[in-house]
Amino acid sequence: MDRQLLLQVGSFLLLTALSACSQDGGAGGPGGSHGSGDFAGNSGSSSDAGGTAGSGASAQGGSETAGTAGAAAGGLGGMGAGGAGGFAGTGNMPGTGGTAAMTLSEAEVLHAAITANSGEITQGELAVSLAASEDILAHAQTEISHHTISNEMAQTVATELALEPLDNAVSQDLALDWEAEMGEIEATTGPEFELSYMRAQVRGHQAVLALLDEQLIPAASSVALANYLHAVRMDIESHLTSAQDILVQIDE
Repeated sequence: MDRQLLLQVGSFLLLTALSACSQDGGAGGPGGSHGSGDFAGNSGSSSDAGGTAGSGASAQGGSETAGTAGAAAGGLGGMGAGGAGGFAGTGNMPGTGGTAAMTLSEAEVLHAAITANSGEITQGELAVSLAASEDILAHAQTEISHHTISNEMAQTVATELALEPLDNAVSQDLALDWEAEMGEIEATTGPEFELSYMRAQVRGHQAVLALLDEQLIPAASSVALANYLHAVRMDIESHLTSAQDILVQIDE
């Protein structure tokens, strides 16, 4: 066989091998996309998580390490609403999908807002009875007043939308957090009480702001509820600034 014929046969065999390695790996399953190479695509761990496929040289993966999940809430970074996007790995271990964010109904959103308001009112009432600092007393009175009004507004929105605020896991987590904070605050007296209260105020308002931005406001489909939540957010942001200013003064 001459040299030219050998080269042609060799080229044919090489192209055949490359073609076999690049065949479609198959569908990625719920939330996933197609694989490339001999990998099947792997889905995110929840049906809402958007996983992308791995790639490699064998059906089970090579020596590479699996990718890990994204953590964005509400489907950001994923391919499905309500879940964080997971990415499958490029190795012998499939990547895991992100944890799906809980999607709340408007009745559940209202209940969570009421729970947050009630926690602030309870802390404020305790501070009014035990604090000595005029700034802290004024802050606590504002908390009681604003969050009482906010709960009244929530009931107005519920009536307008013909909703009954519905208990849910988010509300329950909030209630547990407030209970834990109250336990810590109540265990102190005097200046230590004031410091503990203001630290709890900063933590609590930061947590509620995050909850509003990541879950409650995005879940509001009606104008009435969205407007209410944005008003609540303005109050929470103002209260957080007040708490941070006072904490700077006393935490020295």
